[in-house]
Amino acid sequence: MPNWACNHIVASGDQEQLRALAQTLNTMPNYSSGFGRYWMGNLAAALLGVNADGLDRYRGMHLRGTLDPDFYAQACLCGPNVDQKREFEVDEDGRMRFSTTSAWDRSEDLENLILEKFPGITLAWSCTDEFGNFHVTHNPERIPDLDVIAFNGSQYSRNDLMELKRDLKENCPGLGFNEDVGMDYFLSGEFISLYGEWSRDFISEEEDVWAPYLEIYEEA
Repeated sequence: MPNWACNHIVASGDQEQLRALAQTLNTMPNYSSGFGRYWMGNLAAALLGVNADGLDRYRGMHLRGTLDPDFYAQACLCGPNVDQKREFEVDEDGRMRFSTTSAWDRSEDLENLILEKFPGITLAWSCTDEFGNFHVTHNPERIPDLDVIAFNGSQYSRNDLMELKRDLKENCPGLGFNEDVGMDYFLSGEFISLYGEWSRDFISEEEDVWAPYLEIYEEA
């Protein structure tokens, strides 16, 4: 069994191309794969203009996983679990939000196919695996609903600033930070240094206790 990685994606850009991408996702073929209607290979076939037999020529592509209209989908031990009745759509702000769950890591192969077919679209994303072995983001425009911090088993976007402050206060007694700071502070070297010092003191004072886990998403 692989570790499953979940990638949250925000597509921006040309509105006609975004609508065409949503239409392609909602009408792509449904070739048997064990992953169901939203198998990554079905979108690859639609973008490449091939049938199931033609897709065999692309066996080296990373297509083990699914697309999901649910932007907040999470990777889990059992693998992808997609609501097959939901469809992809462009949101009211002119962006399209969806996610993928795939073996080991995000599928750069599929993302590259999307960008080749729809050059007027850009993709921002945040990706982590089910065990938190890595946290990576690509978000040049700082879109606020993409995750930027992992703490104590949860992920937090720029929209989750109040929740992050609350959970830090509840789980890290004595960790002092200004209540008025923004998310950029928690992504800074200053806070990482402060947390590291607090964590070392916490571990030395509490026998057989682990400090809550904190990781800043690496930018790619």
